[in-house]
Amino acid sequence: MEKTSSASYTIPSVKKVDEILGYLAKHGDSTLTRIYVDLGLPKSSTYKLLKSLEALGYIRCQPASQTYLLGMKLLELGSKASEQIDITAIATPILKDLSQQVSRLCHLGVLDGDQVVYVIKTSTNELIRIGTWVGRRIGAHCTAMGKVLLAWKPPEEIERYLDEADLERMTPNTVVDKDRLRDMLAEVKRNGWSLDDEESTRMVRAVGAPVRDQSGEVCAGLSICTLTEIDSLVELLALKDTAIEAANQISAELGWRP
Repeated sequence: MEKTSSASYTIPSVKKVDEILGYLAKHGDSTLTRIYVDLGLPKSSTYKLLKSLEALGYIRCQPASQTYLLGMKLLELGSKASEQIDITAIATPILKDLSQQVSRLCHLGVLDGDQVVYVIKTSTNELIRIGTWVGRRIGAHCTAMGKVLLAWKPPEEIERYLDEADLERMTPNTVVDKDRLRDMLAEVKRNGWSLDDEESTRMVRAVGAPVRDQSGEVCAGLSICTLTEIDSLVELLALKDTAIEAANQISAELGWRP
């Protein structure tokens, strides 16, 4: 079967946005006229795209000169992308070693809105087959990784999460009561680790630990996963210190110092 190039799916307006952002990155502050003339774009559509990008924070307009510059939103996104790339590059060998050491499935996840996104999955035990994959999204409230990512948030952010997030019941064990979840997150922060006891998936347990960046902010969650038929709750909890050690190792590589 012939492969289809990703370029075949490029939307013209998105391509124009890419050209505009690339132009501003190269040339700095530029007027509307300079942008549409140099890029060979229609004036009207270029103006609309510039105003849309300005409204979203991707570019900014200097009123006095009516010139456009790249905006802070791009700096924010670039910073986040850099963090995640660094985390995956640093954490992958550590998680591989961890999964080999404990003979269990290991994950690393980051918070995106109200969900956890799996960014690393490693396993050396063929007996543990769990339906997770890199790129999977799931509610933060029901996973070990999600709980450590939420537990160190400022109180007002936790309250915002509790008020706005979709606390979907994934299994009979999923905690969807806001008061219980608030107390659970406080306990996670006190203990320094988290637990998913069949809360995200039936017959699956996980213990989690926080990964911190250079500033000490919790930027990712690490988890060791197992099946209930392989490990009892007591047996899994015996691995919590190992999870914390691995998370601290990643944190140290990211520049965190306790």
